[in-house]
Amino acid sequence: MRVTAVVAVTFVLAFGGSVLAQEQWVEFSSPRDGFRITFPGTPGIEDVTWTSQMGYALPARVFTVDRGREHYSVTVADYRGIEKLGIAKSQSCAPGAETCIGGQTRIVGPGYWKSDVHGAITYAVFMLLRRHGTPTGMTWNWAEQVEGTLLQFTNADQSRTSASIYMHDNRLYVIEGDVPKGTPEPELFKMSIGFIRPDGSGSNIYSHRFRISAACAAATLSASDRAPASRRPPGRVSGARTFPASPITFRSMARLPTAARFSRTTGRCQSCGGAGSSR
Repeated sequence: MRVTAVVAVTFVLAFGGSVLAQEQWVEFSSPRDGFRITFPGTPGIEDVTWTSQMGYALPARVFTVDRGREHYSVTVADYRGIEKLGIAKSQSCAPGAETCIGGQTRIVGPGYWKSDVHGAITYAVFMLLRRHGTPTGMTWNWAEQVEGTLLQFTNADQSRTSASIYMHDNRLYVIEGDVPKGTPEPELFKMSIGFIRPDGSGSNIYSHRFRISAACAAATLSASDRAPASRRPPGRVSGARTFPASPITFRSMARLPTAARFSRTTGRCQSCGGAGSSR
């Protein structure tokens, strides 16, 4: 009886350790691609081409972990070189071909490159809808001040897909988790996304749809755009760092002519960069 118990305990410990090893989730970081996320293992990485809505071939990388019938992936499409592609395309168009040339406005841009960046999240949502059908959930979201979209799907085989899509510093992030019926949904996976600088430190820039060169003066906020001190929320604390409350209102941010990095205390632009710049 005693021997049987010892054998049983040994079996449980060995088997339990194997299960725990298989289910270990670890934080994965890719400073090159500007993100971190929690994966159930070390992902495989594949270089691919992402074709944008306007037909531009953009460099992309796909990070994948498969665990049985579960599938987890992050696709990062790099839009930082799209301005040059748009300019080159517009210069090769037939005279007067507006649908090819685009425009010089802040919304369209030569070759429609700005429109392509503005619509990147919407286009990624469309791609998921075409693949999975009608979503069971869809909502706006933000992660570390970067806005995006969350989606949930119940597929034909009753498996579940949970996805989130973000656009940050001219890079598109598509996070997808697929699990079979009866398995906990991969909500924590898609919500664990974070954004980092090339040196691996945390990013503190706002959600940028596109970054274009512009004078910092153009992004300077007038006094009327600043929220009264009495209405400013208190500073928030993150770890050992305390961030002062921002005097900038969402209304004034929406009117900024460029995606500028600006001071939280003065409301003024600190630096303006080109489409390929990073912070």
